Amino acid sequence: MVQGRASVIVPCFNASRTLAAAIGSALAQTHPDTEVVVVDDGSTDGSAEIAASYGERIVLVRQPNRGLSAARNAGVAASSGEFLTLLDADDVLLPDCVARRVRMLREDPGLGLVAGYYREIDAEGRPRDRVPELRRVGPLPPFRQAVRRNWGPPVGWTFRREAFDLCGGFDPLLRSCEDWDFVIRVATRYAIGYDPSVQVCYRVSEGQMSSNFERMLDAARRVRLKNAAYAPRPMQYRWDALWGQFELGRRILFASLFQGGPGRLARTARLVARHPHLLWVGALSAASFLAGKRPSSGASGG
Repeated sequence: MVQGRASVIVPCFNASRTLAAAIGSALAQTHPDTEVVVVDDGSTDGSAEIAASYGERIVLVRQPNRGLSAARNAGVAASSGEFLTLLDADDVLLPDCVARRVRMLREDPGLGLVAGYYREIDAEGRPRDRVPELRRVGPLPPFRQAVRRNWGPPVGWTFRREAFDLCGGFDPLLRSCEDWDFVIRVATRYAIGYDPSVQVCYRVSEGQMSSNFERMLDAARRVRLKNAAYAPRPMQYRWDALWGQFELGRRILFASLFQGGPGRLARTARLVARHPHLLWVGALSAASFLAGKRPSSGASGG
């Protein structure tokens, strides 16, 4: 581990259209000691060749396809930084992202991870009209806050290597919500920080993992069950888990109904039939909307 170094971890699977933009944004960071680690997770579209063209400017890891969590874990294992920043191959870091978030971690030894605000872009890199919801660190203990709600898309999340080692890496058995699971475990030992400035661009496109609502709901249930063991008060955890179930459910309902394109009504009906808790989630969401609370900000974690 190199003190003060930040390692940007870029997992990649068939992202040849966007990989160069992601790598370029990582190499352009203003933090004075930034390492870029790209993990090609069995791509078949030339992504590995694009990454290899950067030569010694990056660390390139190649492996058979094992999924996003395994690719992130492999990137951490191949990195040398004291601080680790996540960057998926279709997203972009703004130049000061790493510097700002490393500074926050260095100034507060109690922080284990810093998430932050973001801007959405479309498949072509153009800004989208939707304004994501701004997170706020509240007065509840970090673990309870993490269980109640994720901290948005993990692009730009920066955390201590120590936190990764102590709390465990990303669960390779989860094919969705693995970031939520990770931040819950980090919150068992550390506080979670939040950078309210826009420092990343999160790409929203058809077919990305966060649009698979069934997978997200199933994975979220597994996350709630597996992390119950960390709860000091079981009844309190059940309440917080219900809160988290509501927060995710309302975002999925909103995205399915209003951002889903053709067939959205039929798809939403199937979701509700398979996940009946969405009925009470929808009813409470409607009530909160009528009371003046914004309805949702999408299933991407926003």
